Amino acid sequence: MNYILLGLLLLSTACSFKSPDKANESKPVTEYQELKPEDLAKMDTDGDKLNDLEEKDRGLNPFVADIPELRVRFLQNYSMKVNWHVKTPDGVDHPDSTWDFTIDTRVGRNDPDFKYRVGEILVRNKAFNEAARIGKFSSHSWGEIKESDLTRVIYPDVDTRFYEKYALSTGKYFDNPSVVIDTVTVELENSVRLLPSSIYSSVKNLELNFYYYNYETESYELLETKVIERHFNRDINETFSVTLENVPVDLISQNYLKRGEFIVSEVKDFEIPEIESKYSELMKSVKNKTIQMVINTPLETRAMYVAPFKNKNRFVDLMDNVYPKQFKVEEDELTKVGQFENNLSDYTHLREVKGEDKKGKWFIFTDRLAQTYLNHEFKPEDVVILSYLTGKELAEQSSEKVNALRYSVSGNDDYEIYPLGNISPNSVVDFQLYAGKRLGEKVDKKEDRPSSSGGSCGRNCTTWHYNCHIKFNKFMKRDEGFEFKKDLSEELGQLSLIINEDEFNLKKLIEEKKVEIYWVDKNPHFRISDISKIKELFEADENVISLKITTFTETTFEGVNLVSYSGRQSYGCMQLTAAASFNMKIPVYEGSKDFNQWRHWYNWNVLGIGKNRTYKQPFTFDVSSIVNNYHN
Repeated sequence: MNYILLGLLLLSTACSFKSPDKANESKPVTEYQELKPEDLAKMDTDGDKLNDLEEKDRGLNPFVADIPELRVRFLQNYSMKVNWHVKTPDGVDHPDSTWDFTIDTRVGRNDPDFKYRVGEILVRNKAFNEAARIGKFSSHSWGEIKESDLTRVIYPDVDTRFYEKYALSTGKYFDNPSVVIDTVTVELENSVRLLPSSIYSSVKNLELNFYYYNYETESYELLETKVIERHFNRDINETFSVTLENVPVDLISQNYLKRGEFIVSEVKDFEIPEIESKYSELMKSVKNKTIQMVINTPLETRAMYVAPFKNKNRFVDLMDNVYPKQFKVEEDELTKVGQFENNLSDYTHLREVKGEDKKGKWFIFTDRLAQTYLNHEFKPEDVVILSYLTGKELAEQSSEKVNALRYSVSGNDDYEIYPLGNISPNSVVDFQLYAGKRLGEKVDKKEDRPSSSGGSCGRNCTTWHYNCHIKFNKFMKRDEGFEFKKDLSEELGQLSLIINEDEFNLKKLIEEKKVEIYWVDKNPHFRISDISKIKELFEADENVISLKITTFTETTFEGVNLVSYSGRQSYGCMQLTAAASFNMKIPVYEGSKDFNQWRHWYNWNVLGIGKNRTYKQPFTFDVSSIVNNYHN
């Protein structure tokens, strides 16, 4: 009996241990192409609520989700209205004395700098920045990719010339304890376009979230959600205005005026009539089955949701689903997608390729992976960002911005130096000035050359013969406004840049075209695009750029100065000098010619004796600056 049981056990064991090859033969893997129509009709591989058979019949890709794609952008038209009232030093509010000012950024359509639609999704900026940071070492970078990075559109940094103008003219309202800001209202225009689709002809009732970045909490905070109750039809750009009420003051005082940053928008939801569903419901289904791929090229930014089939979930598998036979991977690097192919030369520093606006390279950005992106097995809800960046775009990615806004700067008694920030060989420096007051003293300088040729005037009179040269210096206090001169004379001629220990006259730098100057109304705006034209810098050093203001100082005489005299009655020149002193109420200069020989003729308690006097002419102005340190 035991032998029979042992034999059955061995037989059973032998049957259960088949070779791997035979096991596979018993369960063959079905390729997607081999699936039958009745199987495809039951499948929704990409989660877009269209079964795979329907997608194939329509000529669609069952591995790429077909979703209504809305392209939301800001228009370069917006205004911010600030209402405020006065508070007295003793803390009493006067709400009845209200004023307002408006920052209006509407740009004329004939302006060559006008961009009709502006704004990019946050993840694009993050991917570009990471590519610039490590691009000379690797084409793959990683970092934290948040859900909001993929959905929010950020208004690009405001042009420095524009926001620095308003920083100088309105910034003082926010730092003044006598000013109470009551309300801030933002009115902006948006553009929405439903991208072409063979499935979706329109969407409706668009919900948009608007955010701003709170530097105190270091997070994006919701300003308001707006519902646009209308239809948006396929492939038509539609515009609408949005008014945001009770906006936090920090949006203007901290973000806009100090950093040139504005608002972020996000599509929260909308209705899709064709499938009688909301966008949020559709995307929940899609994201459960797909990997999101964002493709950035010089032409556009597109988001695709790509589904793997069974175990085909590596990068090359996903690319085969999206760009079959249109991409190349060589030596473990993505080198081509569609018409864009790697042709950017190797570089040590990004400034070497900043002139390349036609040549570029592919870069990959993902969350942190345990292995290379080519070997990684992607799963639903993973994200891959593909970006083709030109050399110019790489060199324009900022690693740090240093902003400063100073009021009433001056050279004071001699000179003062105001640091603008740390710089590197690949920095761009902007600063704008807003004229304040002329202070100190000024000298009203005049001169005269009275003379008489002598001769006879009759029996009872005698004409004098004299020739005098007299100068007059009258000292007066200065406390007056001024405007900067467009010929760079006077105050602008007293400014210098200090780079490390070396000083460079600003006017000379402009004449040598090493510094650019623009006029924003009456404000001079200066830009240094290439610091190496002024001074060669080394990355290993700590480099600092500063603005030096020198106060004009001069020593001259005070009063009436008899410079020279001649003639038979030359003593008449002394009399004219004394008379001028009395009438003009200024002293007689002790350095007048031969003063000690004739000083005893006059009462100096009445006239007064003038000496050499040193006077200074400080002036004040406000300065807004931004140092943009790009990746090297």
